[in-house]
Amino acid sequence: MQGSRKVPYAVRIEVKPLRAAQWRRVADNNVKTPRFLAMLLNGEIPEDIEDAFQAAHCTLFPQSIADVSTECSCPDWSNPCKHVAAVYYLIGEEFDRDPFLLFALRGLERDAMLPALALEERREQTVAQSAPTPRPPLERPPVDAWLLRRTGRFPFWHGNVPLEDALSAVYAAAGERAATLLAETWPDCE
Repeated sequence: MQGSRKVPYAVRIEVKPLRAAQWRRVADNNVKTPRFLAMLLNGEIPEDIEDAFQAAHCTLFPQSIADVSTECSCPDWSNPCKHVAAVYYLIGEEFDRDPFLLFALRGLERDAMLPALALEERREQTVAQSAPTPRPPLERPPVDAWLLRRTGRFPFWHGNVPLEDALSAVYAAAGERAATLLAETWPDCE
């Protein structure tokens, strides 16, 4: 972190990671429901995600000073110092940009997160496939335009409204058309 001196200060922030058993308990709870998974795929953190972690007897967000360790190479005696506070602010901005960083700080990288959360569901589906069952009715995804939302702010868009808002009607129409075509192709999915 650049301070008033020429050489930047080294700031270290450590968050106590969750153990593998804790992540399994979280996955076994409602985190693997379609709503949670759809929001996570869309790069959104559900408002009630902390409830799922607490049901697994752990927390996503650090709850006490014991969950976070900070150091700064500056001569200030306080901890956290203003440099650590500035890094906290930058981390907050990064959480807004990429909510998956919350999981990474707790020890589960993005590439491992979704497979880990869906693992039990896939195992259950494999067992269930031995006996054919009728398909459930199709439901609209809880999050529209997830791919567009996932990419973030489009740098070359110069419209008066955000690109996501400008394309929301297009996404809605495409979703309706896809549902109609699917219903015509597989009537038992209605």
